[in-house]
Amino acid sequence: MAQLTYDKAPAVAQAGMLAEQFSLRQVDSFLAEGDIIFGQPVVYGATAEQCKVAAATTDKFLGLALVEKNVEQDSSGVAKYADESMAAVLRYGRIWAIAGEAVLVGEPVFAGLGADIGKFYNDNGGDPATRLECKGKFVTAAAAAGDLVLIELVWA
Repeated sequence: MAQLTYDKAPAVAQAGMLAEQFSLRQVDSFLAEGDIIFGQPVVYGATAEQCKVAAATTDKFLGLALVEKNVEQDSSGVAKYADESMAAVLRYGRIWAIAGEAVLVGEPVFAGLGADIGKFYNDNGGDPATRLECKGKFVTAAAAAGDLVLIELVWA
């Protein structure tokens, strides 16, 4: 799909975008099981070389899908890793993400699941937990749901 317009003031960042180009980070590649949209939390797939979108609180958190600039948007305007393509996953470092609610600096990070996939929260969603724990913290605050926030992932 051809790009026909350009914003005069493009966004500072997007979900799944690497935050600091020269800071310490770990990016690993995995074979995607199903489509994975940039910025979504990913977990191990059927083998140690595969990854998939997180679906349950019992999944083993792997990292966040990193933006790949060579991937075209589909007809609905979504850029993603296609099924059986190589997906770059940020396992350690800073990445931009979408807040699911107002959050504060230093709070822990939990990934929304199901309809909330791709949104990040500061709690596990209650008892029983309905969100996947991510090994990290919020580096910037968000005033409301939908704001871009900076997350720092640490080793599990």
